[in-house]
Amino acid sequence: MENKTLTLLDHAIIFATKAHSGTTRKGTNVPYIVHPIEAAAIVSAMTDDEEVIAAAVLHDVIEDTEATREDLLARFGRRITDLVMNESEDKRRNLPAALEELRDHPMWQEYNRLVEEVFGKETGESAENGENEA
Repeated sequence: MENKTLTLLDHAIIFATKAHSGTTRKGTNVPYIVHPIEAAAIVSAMTDDEEVIAAAVLHDVIEDTEATREDLLARFGRRITDLVMNESEDKRRNLPAALEELRDHPMWQEYNRLVEEVFGKETGESAENGENEA
């Protein structure tokens, strides 16, 4: 077996997968981790910045799991932690600020089209409206 060094993104995916372990998207049997991986795929089409992509994978761990800001800071450093904290949804608000700016991006529109194609119109409309089903 080849000995591979894990990348920052690998570590973020492992951390998020463990943090979201056993959870599914609301009203589905889809493992929750699919959503952060989809978010990272969208972000990776917009930037090569590995820290920004890692933050996309981690974006729900603070609001939806037992993970804390301190956990992220210890494992991923200040920049990723700040990115996650800035985009962690305040359940009392509609959309994080950066998501609002991305709504018109062609990759976001393509994501919504694919979600609708795979999961049905109701789910696609929900994603298009920026609702978090977590």
